[in-house]
Amino acid sequence: MRGGSQSNVKTGLQATSPSDPKEQYTEFNESTAAGPPSTAPAATTAAPLPAYLPSLTLFLTYMCTMGSKCALPLAIPHRYPPPLPSPVFLSNLGIGPDNILSVTLLCSTLAVSVTKAMSGSVIDKLGGVSSTSVYASAPFLILIDIIFAVIWPSLISMISRSRPSKKQAKDISSLVVGGRAGMTIMFGLGGVTTGSSIFKFAGVAGGLAAASVGAGRFRRIKLVKKGGALPEKIMKNEGKENKSKFEVSPKLKNVIKTAGTLNFFLFTITRALLLIFGNFVLFVPSYLASFEHLPKSLPAGSFYSLGCIAGIMASSRKWSRWSRKKRKFVAGGSCILSFLSAISLLYPPFIKSWSVLLIMFLWGSSFVTPFYLPPTIYVLKVGKKQGTVGTLDNLFDLWSFLALAVFNSKVAKCVGTGGWDKVIMGLAGSALVSGLCVFTAIHREDRDEE
Repeated sequence: MRGGSQSNVKTGLQATSPSDPKEQYTEFNESTAAGPPSTAPAATTAAPLPAYLPSLTLFLTYMCTMGSKCALPLAIPHRYPPPLPSPVFLSNLGIGPDNILSVTLLCSTLAVSVTKAMSGSVIDKLGGVSSTSVYASAPFLILIDIIFAVIWPSLISMISRSRPSKKQAKDISSLVVGGRAGMTIMFGLGGVTTGSSIFKFAGVAGGLAAASVGAGRFRRIKLVKKGGALPEKIMKNEGKENKSKFEVSPKLKNVIKTAGTLNFFLFTITRALLLIFGNFVLFVPSYLASFEHLPKSLPAGSFYSLGCIAGIMASSRKWSRWSRKKRKFVAGGSCILSFLSAISLLYPPFIKSWSVLLIMFLWGSSFVTPFYLPPTIYVLKVGKKQGTVGTLDNLFDLWSFLALAVFNSKVAKCVGTGGWDKVIMGLAGSALVSGLCVFTAIHREDRDEE
């Protein structure tokens, strides 16, 4: 993403000049906000906008969303301890108590997949801020999978429309750190509190998510009234001159064209395999339960989340300054570390309390960079030019969550029955294949653009 022409007056929301139609976006920074000369007096300015506000808004919104997402599966064992009863309608379908977990995970993940398929064009039409405000205000716990499916692409769309390319890796890092912080909090609560307390916290988290993005929205509207510019109204393809009945057709053609490229396919494979790899953390407690010498309260999930935070913070700081050659080796090397962390779980003498925590920390820190940064930066770069960031990101996740739905339903059957070795070998293979795909995708970008 390239910046637009600079004004002599430093602005809080900087927009490119009208003569540069190729890229019209606005940028948050710590300066004041000044409006276009044709619509506002030169002396009219808004109050300073803190530089940390965009990152803080992204952090809080995704932290609360992920916290609520983790609340339901953590609270169910507290509220409904095993053995779980089999509802009548499930019994009529031949689904017994042993398969309830598998069916629940399948339905939950399919809900995310369906929402991904339906919400992309809505996000591109409404914009990131509007979409996030609408869905974050929905009743949490009832629609949490739908909310979870929409929040990420909405926030990515928000970043695309209001942030320059040099800050995008940092913004993605704020999202990831916030999400993993929410998971860490919920994993901690799951070990020390009751199911009802988790439900109450999740309800509060939903309100905080809506409030955090709502505060950012109110702040932006306030700037507009004082002479600032609203990013989503000056974005390419968002002006009044494009409000024709043929507006959707070019976007659809661009989406189909992009989805048919080799790089899109490679990044889709990367996201799908690494999503499965990272999601295995939900089954780690069940896997470790087969080792009698390990304590039941081992905080494996919290160490995984801390590893994710450490990994994304370390890589995002320099990602935009690294050459493409270094990026592909960092992403590919991270996948090799993921492979090694998975293989280490197959060596029983190495399965001790301290080693499991170390493995889970490496599991999170190695998986997080290739999963989040290269595919998301690709979507931001390609989708911004077309105005299809939300749609492309949801296409990535649609196939990823469909694959995850199958994986969850299969692995859930291993709980209490064994067969973990094949699962872990499959995860190790997924890490290697995703490493090859992300390495090739970044290499092709390097070859095509230089």
